[in-house]
Amino acid sequence: MNMRPSESLKAIATQAAELIMTGGTDSPGLKEMLEQLQESVPVITANAAKLPAAGHEATHIGIWKKTNLDQKVIYERDIKKQLEWPLWATTHRLMPKAGKKRVVLLGESVARGYFYDPAYSVAMELEHTLNGIKEMDGTEVIDLARTSLYIDELVELTHTCKALQPDVVVIFAGNNFASKLGSSLERDDYREMFRLFKKEAFAGIKLYLEKKFEDIIAAFLQKVHCNLTNSGIPVVLVVPGFNLADWKSDETEKSICSSAVADVKKWLDARSQAIEAKNNDDWNTLCNAASIMVDADPSNPLGYELLAAYYRKKGKTDDAIAMLELARDTVIVSRGNNSKPRCFEVIRKSLLSMAPGYNMETVDLSLIFRKVFPGKVPGKELYLDYCHLTIRGIKTAMRFTAQRVTEILTGMKMPVSGINESDLLPDNMVQAAAHFCAAIHNAHYGQQKDVLDYHCIQAVSFSKNIAIPMQQFVHFSTRKASSIVCSAFEEIIMGGEMRQYEGGLALPNPRGKKLMDIALVDAVTDALASIGINISEEVNQMRQNEHGVSTEKMNLLESFYSMDSYNEFNKGQKPVFYQARNISSSFTFIAGKTGKTICNMVYRTAGNADVNEAVKFFLNDDDTAVCELPVSSSWKNAVFELDEVNLRNGVNTIRVEWPFTAIELKEPLLKSADAFMDAMFPVLGEIYTFDIVAGNPHITAGKEKFEAELIYV
Repeated sequence: MNMRPSESLKAIATQAAELIMTGGTDSPGLKEMLEQLQESVPVITANAAKLPAAGHEATHIGIWKKTNLDQKVIYERDIKKQLEWPLWATTHRLMPKAGKKRVVLLGESVARGYFYDPAYSVAMELEHTLNGIKEMDGTEVIDLARTSLYIDELVELTHTCKALQPDVVVIFAGNNFASKLGSSLERDDYREMFRLFKKEAFAGIKLYLEKKFEDIIAAFLQKVHCNLTNSGIPVVLVVPGFNLADWKSDETEKSICSSAVADVKKWLDARSQAIEAKNNDDWNTLCNAASIMVDADPSNPLGYELLAAYYRKKGKTDDAIAMLELARDTVIVSRGNNSKPRCFEVIRKSLLSMAPGYNMETVDLSLIFRKVFPGKVPGKELYLDYCHLTIRGIKTAMRFTAQRVTEILTGMKMPVSGINESDLLPDNMVQAAAHFCAAIHNAHYGQQKDVLDYHCIQAVSFSKNIAIPMQQFVHFSTRKASSIVCSAFEEIIMGGEMRQYEGGLALPNPRGKKLMDIALVDAVTDALASIGINISEEVNQMRQNEHGVSTEKMNLLESFYSMDSYNEFNKGQKPVFYQARNISSSFTFIAGKTGKTICNMVYRTAGNADVNEAVKFFLNDDDTAVCELPVSSSWKNAVFELDEVNLRNGVNTIRVEWPFTAIELKEPLLKSADAFMDAMFPVLGEIYTFDIVAGNPHITAGKEKFEAELIYV
């Protein structure tokens, strides 16, 4: 799928490029332009990649434009594509082949060596590994991997890269293939999936989508065959793996599915039992409860993850891996619009089974990692996040890739035991920055604090110099202002240490989605304290200054307080109010010595008007509700007080518990993906206003928008 900017952004991109070219990086307008370009949602088009006409040499290979140098055809980075440069290798020119064996590497961000690039990359490791083999000495690897590369663009590269006269093409991809599926679904598909869901539940939808994936993979391999192997150019497919041990589903991905009412209630009861059992180390009860969860709702990843925890505790690694793969693949029907890329099992199996029919070799990282590291669930020793590899992961993957390439080019059998990993290693500061970037990335996509702590500690253990960009990040992250206008953000970019994160362009928050980064900033604070740098008081003061509850009304629906991840429910058209599709919603705020604290909420509970149910509010970890409100299918305005005795000096959390809404599953007018998602994952509660204020202000019901009954609690 191609990801193309909207037409309105082209003029902005041109102006920004011209300012950069002329040295106008201090222009006040440039920041605004870059913010618009970085934060704008791309327009998605599913058109097939437009390939150059047969027999014609490509005018472009990615960002490199065909030109002449010393009467030779070369490809040089196109200044008009400068905004894309951070997504590709930093190579300025692709030179003509000069007698060496030439391997061309194509692929997605995992093939870039994301978080290490440009100081260290997959292409560098592959080249050094190949040159350590006697028969392959002098081999060069041309790096055409691109961050955020989609399948149609990859197909285009398999055509245009022929101009570089490769002896072998290595394609390291599969994580981004799922986007092609999403763009291909039409109204009839949603109707059929809903019919299958009513008849066969999640299993029916999964099989339907897997068949479509198989067709997508077959079409992809056919095109690669036409472009490369049919022309006598060998291809090695490297199939990515996934961080099964550490990457967990977030709250959005665990939204309640509209299964039969009895199944949902069974799932909710079993969930409570399983979580309590895990907290009490009662592993047999956990196993039984998690099994009920999986049976009641196989579309929800939580049951599989809890079962995997049981199997890991019992030393049953293979069973744990099987459960975690099923958890990973529930995202095939994605509740989230930003669930991170992954190579589903159907993609993996399709590539492995179909590739030989097109004369392509394969390297299966999932299988390789299990063989090289027996008895372990693949985790943070191999992955920095969900799929991007550590240095150990890259070196292991490239040894096996080098084996396939060597056997193709020499015709000799080459056992992998005879191939040594290279001695190439980035310096300590590069590795420190990689782990810090990984901590940021993990935090922004809903991962647990133990993972954030691990990467922050790894960062300072590699180099204490990472403390400077860490503190700069804490400053601009904690501010209310958009990151890109904070002086600390400018400092971190100018310092250059975070260049490994897409040139630093992945650091700013998406528009309207800035997070307070509580868990991440706390992880950074703890890591800095371990090397003698104490910023905890400074952090607390910044939080109070920027986000503290005061006599001025504060809106808890703002992203700082209502979101802890960039992932949101998968709908194109967003409502103007907050929607809960899970039984729990959490809101964070900062309190000091504020005295009486008042909350004002306008809410409703969608189709639930059961007088025996209530919306309950809990403060921090207290199991006693501080407030209970009646369910209502119409809007209500409620005002309630938080007792100062129960407030913490600093970070506090209000948790809203919504009663499950037993709605009959009816077939909607499925005209879009939004309608399908609403039918599959119903809204349990909605909030139009949720304000918090210190003191005893005058509270109004806000009836300019709603005829809402005012409730004082």
